[in-house]
Amino acid sequence: MVELYALFHDIFATKSEFLVELLDLLVALIKRRNEKLGQTGIRCFHNLISKNGSKFDNVTWGIVTTTLEEIFKWTTPHELLEFEITVAEVGDNEKNDTRSIKNVPVGGGTPLMNVPSINGTNDSANIQISDNNPPSFIPYQSNSKIDIDFPYTVIKCGTQLIVIQTVQDLAFNDKEQVSYFVQMPAEFRNRWLRCLYNSYKFAHDFNANHDLRRSLLKAGYVQQLPNLTKQETLSLSVFLSILYDLYRTFGDSDQDLLPPLVEESTLVLQKLVKLMHEPLLNQQREMNNWSPLVVTVLRELCKTKWNYGRRYSDVDINDDDDNKTNRLVGLRKQIPDFYRLVIKIIGVDRADVRVAIQEFLEKIGDEFLNVD
Repeated sequence: MVELYALFHDIFATKSEFLVELLDLLVALIKRRNEKLGQTGIRCFHNLISKNGSKFDNVTWGIVTTTLEEIFKWTTPHELLEFEITVAEVGDNEKNDTRSIKNVPVGGGTPLMNVPSINGTNDSANIQISDNNPPSFIPYQSNSKIDIDFPYTVIKCGTQLIVIQTVQDLAFNDKEQVSYFVQMPAEFRNRWLRCLYNSYKFAHDFNANHDLRRSLLKAGYVQQLPNLTKQETLSLSVFLSILYDLYRTFGDSDQDLLPPLVEESTLVLQKLVKLMHEPLLNQQREMNNWSPLVVTVLRELCKTKWNYGRRYSDVDINDDDDNKTNRLVGLRKQIPDFYRLVIKIIGVDRADVRVAIQEFLEKIGDEFLNVD
């Protein structure tokens, strides 16, 4: 049916009902409790856009974007954050008291500047203790627990990784330039970015909830402490790479791009600084997982043309200086702050990060110090 739609696109373009039904069929495949069927649905979704995306109008992009949001929502294992944690409260008098704390799903995550949220909510999974002298909590296995179809949860997690990779493939062509993201209207482009950010935020919040992860382990669902590290790092990496390429394309003219780009890039570098200077449990594993994100940020910064705030593609030898536009000034102004953070991680024991740092410092010399 995907091939049929591509072959007769001019006819089906005027009849959105066929596209809606086709996408519903693909989503139905993804929702099945079968990993191979889910992969087939995602592959067909990818092919549908890659073969026809250049001909999509606003209505079609709206339909496709709504479908992508549904896919991300369905493949997000919200049931993990709805698992009931039972804790023992230990006070100064050593008396034990038990109570149940149920986590709130965090699918919406923290608002990302002006990028609209899928569900319009800002949920949080933080547990607040208002006592003046907060007690300590020791998780233990509850006699009664919410039943989770954990094999299906694993399928969801694996499927979402494939969805994230599909978005990456659609965003970049062989020359590593933004393609469909440039073509689609900003409204829908921001919704695609929101899907990636929601995926990152969900995984980040799950990984940070150590009590929940230990409870899942003690409940017997897994044999070792569960994590969503791959989803956290992949979704954020794709999110940042797309932001950087969009900024290189639209520059400061799109005011929604630079603020999240700077904020998330800064947080990536700051986390490595924290990992290097604050000894933590499994510190080396955390650094190994996080270092590729640092490399991504540094190399994306190096790929951006800082030369006096102009993109090389904007410069025409026939133009005089008055006609040359300053389109990347916003990011150039942030480089000193990135430089200060990079100096703090210069002693990192990772060859790939050290190479990226060297490339970044060389570019600093070329652009700011006029070093030949």
